[in-house]
Amino acid sequence: MRRIVTDKKCVALALSVVLAILPVAQANAMARATTGIVNSAVVAADSGLPLTGVIVRVINMDSAETIAEAMTSDEGTVGFGEVPFGLYQVSVIAPAGYAASAGPLVFLDEENSESLVNFALEPTAPAAAGAALSKRGLLFLFLGAAAAAGIIIWQVTKDDSP
Repeated sequence: MRRIVTDKKCVALALSVVLAILPVAQANAMARATTGIVNSAVVAADSGLPLTGVIVRVINMDSAETIAEAMTSDEGTVGFGEVPFGLYQVSVIAPAGYAASAGPLVFLDEENSESLVNFALEPTAPAAAGAALSKRGLLFLFLGAAAAAGIIIWQVTKDDSP
């Protein structure tokens, strides 16, 4: 009979240990990361120099919501921490003189909790002054500006007679 009591005590002790460990195991499972990190670097494609003040956005592909937005540092970098696991589009709003760019899709999960998205922005060709205006439009623009400034313009014609 003594042996049965000992076995019952062992079972009770083992059960107590399991019940004591269970909350710790649950807490560890709940403490697993559910967020990741997205880092980005933005440079000029022609020179390789970092671009400062470029707006970088992280857009959730499920909701189309911008979940994070920041400007690049003096080194042309920006980082976003605590980005919930999911599928994202990282894009930049290009500064004047550069073409906008959307980066690759980024999937964050337990196995891929950190992503680096680099952008090399292409410079845009400067538009020729008045390229959208015809010669006639430029003439009227010039005449209007001259009149507004109080300048009198005389038209001189060449006499084609012999």
